[in-house]
Amino acid sequence: MSFSNEFWSTEIYNQLLQVLEDQNIKSDERNAVFDFDNTLILGDQGYNLMYYLILNLKIHIDKDWFWSSENWIDIPVTEKQKIYNFYFSFLKNSIRINPIELLDHFLVIFEFLEKKNLELAYRWTKIFYAGFSIEELREYSKISFQDALTKELKVIQLPSGIYVQQGIRIRKIFYDLIQTLLKSGWNVYIVTASPEVAIQALANYWYLPESHIIGMKLKVKNQILLPEIEEPFTYNYGKYLAFKTFVNKPIYIAVGDSYPDIYLLENSKIPIFVNHSNKQSLLEIAKEKKFFIQNII
Repeated sequence: MSFSNEFWSTEIYNQLLQVLEDQNIKSDERNAVFDFDNTLILGDQGYNLMYYLILNLKIHIDKDWFWSSENWIDIPVTEKQKIYNFYFSFLKNSIRINPIELLDHFLVIFEFLEKKNLELAYRWTKIFYAGFSIEELREYSKISFQDALTKELKVIQLPSGIYVQQGIRIRKIFYDLIQTLLKSGWNVYIVTASPEVAIQALANYWYLPESHIIGMKLKVKNQILLPEIEEPFTYNYGKYLAFKTFVNKPIYIAVGDSYPDIYLLENSKIPIFVNHSNKQSLLEIAKEKKFFIQNII
């Protein structure tokens, strides 16, 4: 069995071991739900894919819908105009655009939205994933993920002063747990705020069926992903609501690392909060709610 106490706290390891050996848990109750970014992986594939698409000039910035006011409703007109002028000045003068500067401009806006409300920021990123066929976005997700697995783990500073994470690693502690759960007849699900098709493309890394991955669903027309989100959006209560909507089974084990995972954890029998970023306020909430706390690097 790959599941060992090498990384786990004694309390959580013993609890999980007891559950794995419990033959009285009914098959329809054997459901484990995991967050993806910064939980199953060290890093964030949603961001990583977004960076890849922008840096390689794959985004559909030349489309009218990209600049539609409804996609920029929470953003100051001056900021939108600044990036619009930046991009089209390059086209007008036939000068090659600097992808790093383009990424930096977009991340300034993302951080502006993030300070207002992280859900607003996540919802805004839909414009970067739209305009592709499902297969195209799947392929870009695979390429960017494989590339990130080989890159050195480090933080890079952009011209504006914004820092971005380079590199991704699969967390062995949860990989081993998932493989043990699967071998023991459990159903394992991933619920993520990242684009659903992008994370489904990576399901084979954990030997999971793609149907067990629930994420941000973009509407599709003529096989092309639209800059429109199908509700419920997998953020905060929406994560739990999406699981209940598409799976509708009780959650026995839930694992997550952030505020948007709290509802999933609250509605599970074994809630495991992944503590890795020294976010004291979030850690205090986890303690108040009596979640199991697993410290990782």
